[in-house]
Amino acid sequence: MSLQELREQIDRIDDEIITLLQERLKIAKQIGELKNKLNIEVYSPQREEEILKRLQSISSLSPHQIAHIYQSIFTLTKDLQEENL
Repeated sequence: MSLQELREQIDRIDDEIITLLQERLKIAKQIGELKNKLNIEVYSPQREEEILKRLQSISSLSPHQIAHIYQSIFTLTKDLQEENL
């Protein structure tokens, strides 16, 4: 397989990742609106830990790699939810 073909595969995967992140953030916004109505704190360290543990159990990535990736996702999610307060 050529370098160009491999890069095209990466581009397609990146497109899928962005689509899924947008979907995740849309749902996170809905969760933030519900938390606001229920007067629940946006930040939930227990939930973040549950997510990390679940992902670490199904991934070949190291726990550190998963935590590194998801720290940015968690920050985006919290920022989005706090915007709606």
